[in-house]
Amino acid sequence: MSLEDAIGDVVYYDGGWDDINQKPNYISVMNYRYSISHLCYREDTNQWFWATDFQNGSWFTLNEARLIENQVYELPRNVQCAMADPAFVPVFHYSCTDPMGQRWIVLSDGRRTLGRQRGGQTRADMPDSDWQFTDLPSHAPGVDWNCDGTIQTGTVSHNINGDGASGPWGVGPANEVLTSPDDWRGLPYGPGSGCWIVNDNSEAIRRAMPEAYRNAIGRRDCRIAPAAGMSALNAEASLLPEQPSAAGAPLNVYPPEPIEENDISLPPIPNLEQCNGVNDDGDDQIDEGCLDTDRDGIADAIDSCPQTPNPDQADANANYLGDACERPTLASLTLTPAPGNNALAWSGTATDVLGYNVYRQCEGEDTPALLGGDFPTTTAQSYTDATAGAAKCQYIVRVLNRNGVETDERIVGSLPMKVFIPLLLKQ
Repeated sequence: MSLEDAIGDVVYYDGGWDDINQKPNYISVMNYRYSISHLCYREDTNQWFWATDFQNGSWFTLNEARLIENQVYELPRNVQCAMADPAFVPVFHYSCTDPMGQRWIVLSDGRRTLGRQRGGQTRADMPDSDWQFTDLPSHAPGVDWNCDGTIQTGTVSHNINGDGASGPWGVGPANEVLTSPDDWRGLPYGPGSGCWIVNDNSEAIRRAMPEAYRNAIGRRDCRIAPAAGMSALNAEASLLPEQPSAAGAPLNVYPPEPIEENDISLPPIPNLEQCNGVNDDGDDQIDEGCLDTDRDGIADAIDSCPQTPNPDQADANANYLGDACERPTLASLTLTPAPGNNALAWSGTATDVLGYNVYRQCEGEDTPALLGGDFPTTTAQSYTDATAGAAKCQYIVRVLNRNGVETDERIVGSLPMKVFIPLLLKQ
């Protein structure tokens, strides 16, 4: 079972679904080619690094009928190598068939061939050799999509995504258009936060727009019961313990569940290290090459508070968020009023927070309204309300932890006091 089978289709797209798989340019757990291993390579130490994630940002589209070889394809680091040392470069892999009819899986950094593995002679869906990292075909900068050992100046037509389904070694048509959707942009609240839904093969849910989903939940900590076809995940408390959130905390991608070796679609690569607290490559070092922002000895990829030192990784409520950063706080909030331009500034916890929600309630309004077009309202510790009129208004700023839960608030401004005068009626 692959990772995306284990967690289900826990992706909320704003459209763009298709049935084509094994795409070299779609670096996501939702793509069978990368369901387990997103690769990065460091040349000076000959070390490989792998992680698992949804795709962050869109990459280029590949048209198999018109592939360009004499182009350098550089993959942004934040797509797959954000958790690795800066010396690592992103790597993608593709399928091809050489002029002799031999099938290959090729590793490339977009400029050169870094390795390859030969398809099976006895079984078409299995390799029949180890990875080849020496005596590789030498070619000009670019990608040898058709595996003929040279970089063509014109376009080439070639099948580079196997059978387009579950088999990287398979053979399919050479005319598919391979898109590269931005997974995180299609999720309601971005990486590491928000309300998650399981699409449960529901066309209506898959095609829903993020704004429609936000409107449905009222943009308040997901405090709704699951709608038909949805599944609530990881219940979490809201601002007050007595206000439970039906679908509050997200399902963390890190760390992935243990995976059997025969479940890995890409055959094992020597010197492969994963940021998982384990000595994967047998060199007596743990998580070498992995980022550790807070220097607490725990790699960012698996750190429950990556910006707050917590070497004990204490997590009393088992919500994948460490106790050390569970409840960020606000220390102060100031308002500099001006007609149509009220400026807010605040101080408080600035690390391991998703951001800040700003609410406004003005004279004549019954309840506070969330400002801005995003969730959270802002990631900065300031906000200017350019939509305020001349009426008196009160503002509420709430800080959100990494799971998107509001944990503390400050209030500034005032509303006119309502005075109730009792009336005595004579009978």
